[in-house]
Amino acid sequence: METTKQRVIWVGLVLVAVAYLVQLPTPLRVNTDGNVYLELAASFNDGHGFIWHKHKSHFPAGYPIVVAALERLGLASSAGLVAWNYLMIAIAFVSGMSLLQRWLNLSRSTAVLVLLMYLLSWATIRYALISGSEMTYIALSFLCLQCLVAAETSQGNSRWIWWILAVILVPISMSVRLVGVVLPPAVLWALIVMCWRRRSAPQITLADWARRYRGMLILLGILCAITVAVLAWAVTRTSYFREDVSLMLKHGVRQELIFTFKQRFLELGSMLSNIPSKNVLLSLHRPLRYAGVPCLAMVFLILLRRIRSLTSVDVYLIAYVCLLMVWPYDADVRFWLPVQVLLFGLIARELIDLTARLPDIARSIAIASNVWIGIFVILGAASFAWNTRLTYSGARFSEHWDVSYFRDTYRAASRNRL
Repeated sequence: METTKQRVIWVGLVLVAVAYLVQLPTPLRVNTDGNVYLELAASFNDGHGFIWHKHKSHFPAGYPIVVAALERLGLASSAGLVAWNYLMIAIAFVSGMSLLQRWLNLSRSTAVLVLLMYLLSWATIRYALISGSEMTYIALSFLCLQCLVAAETSQGNSRWIWWILAVILVPISMSVRLVGVVLPPAVLWALIVMCWRRRSAPQITLADWARRYRGMLILLGILCAITVAVLAWAVTRTSYFREDVSLMLKHGVRQELIFTFKQRFLELGSMLSNIPSKNVLLSLHRPLRYAGVPCLAMVFLILLRRIRSLTSVDVYLIAYVCLLMVWPYDADVRFWLPVQVLLFGLIARELIDLTARLPDIARSIAIASNVWIGIFVILGAASFAWNTRLTYSGARFSEHWDVSYFRDTYRAASRNRL
């Protein structure tokens, strides 16, 4: 039975890979952020720096540099930009599989199943075909987390090599997406875990070790405080922070937080059910929002259960979720893409542990899990079908692409056969 499941998973992975490759001839798909990235890349290649509408942009420079490099290589076509996203997805897949196995002790087939569901997510499919920084950040952050897990679990001097590699990847990740500010706490936590495991006998708990090396931890705490202060200063210099403050002053802190929580509930319900929440099935917003409440409660409950054995990945995930809960923007599931694999992995680990603790209801858990996976896969296949139709829609692309802001531009490009 287990061999059959493994074969089904691997066959499914091959089919999904083919479905992604079929999308390569897609016309250039642009949203508001993607348009800015492309203009910044063009401005950089023209020697004007990262300028957008005659002003310096608040967008990080990492992804525009990638696009500019692809343009100089003659690869900055729609297919080239999508291929770059596919390369990043492949890196994230390999890194994520190792991460899930070492962080959560999942079997190889379970890790592949988690990643397969990630690939079948409507949000992953959508943003893999758009010129944006999401996939690049996911690949870099996964590599950073993989290095941190290796540093925490390795022996000898090799763990310091892994940790230094993670430190190098932090600013690179932040240069792609500013949400990378949640990586430094994970790096510092990994340093604490490494020092604990090097200096203490296996039977000494982290609490006993902390009391024994209070002086060293105080110095490390000062370092953490300086790091947080620098990051806080950097965040306050961004337009995101100024916009957040202006919204809270305009609507009030309480109303703004209520609005933000509603948006996050909607995103979580959409992510776990694999039902699009943006521009599609708008009538499902309220039930998806209601579904997001228990989803968020489940996420926090699982994270609380891991408090006594925190790893750097747990710290990263907690920091990321907390940041999103105060992120004052309209619902967009892409905000959760960098941690979707981690959340699905935690759910898989919890279901496996729950089955072991409660064998009497193991069959019910298996049935419920299979139903959820089945519905998720079916909706993922439907998303692929819709995107394939859009890819090969030809002159009708402008009418089907749901970012109506650029509809006239697409129509003009189609008339001129661009």
